[in-house]
Amino acid sequence: MRNDSPTPAAGNRRRVLLATALLIVVLLAGLGFWAFRSSGEASVAVPARVCDGSLPGSAVRPLLPEQGEGFKEELYGYRGSGAATVQGRCTLTGGGRTVQIVHSLILHPSDSVRTKIAEEIERPGNTAIHLGEASGYATPGAIYLFLDCRAPEGDHLVRVTTGLGGSDQPLKDRATMERVAGLTADAARSVAPRIDTCEADRLPGGAPTLG
Repeated sequence: MRNDSPTPAAGNRRRVLLATALLIVVLLAGLGFWAFRSSGEASVAVPARVCDGSLPGSAVRPLLPEQGEGFKEELYGYRGSGAATVQGRCTLTGGGRTVQIVHSLILHPSDSVRTKIAEEIERPGNTAIHLGEASGYATPGAIYLFLDCRAPEGDHLVRVTTGLGGSDQPLKDRATMERVAGLTADAARSVAPRIDTCEADRLPGGAPTLG
């Protein structure tokens, strides 16, 4: 009588082949997932200098995610080596977040303008900021710093504003507020001496005082 049942050796070969095939499938799936994560979460490489070379990238690095969309810089009102016009904007993006630094000149600020700034500094919920002769405030969304700038036709005010995008509560904790305030101070120190139409006081180094 003919015996058509598989031999033990044939059964073992089939089990080995099946196990090998399953291992290959698992490895390929893992490689595909790794490639997807690698392509979708590349490192956000912040350069050593940002905003047309006027600010240290190290001040921006902690404010952006470590991974995600690549770093990008967009400028308005900068003219080489950090030179600035009366109005300027530096927008830095990476990892789905944005850091935007804006400077502008308030021409011949009236007493009411200065009073309004003083009120905002003292407003409950805002945090006062001081750096030498400059003063300002932090709101839950941005940092504002003001300093006098002298001109033959009268005094002006330099206003430097730094805000974060991509988060519902950009300045939700003290550590983030301190970092953004430090970046605002760096921007004020860099931009103010380069504005064409007036001469601002030289600001001290270091971080501003909060509160």
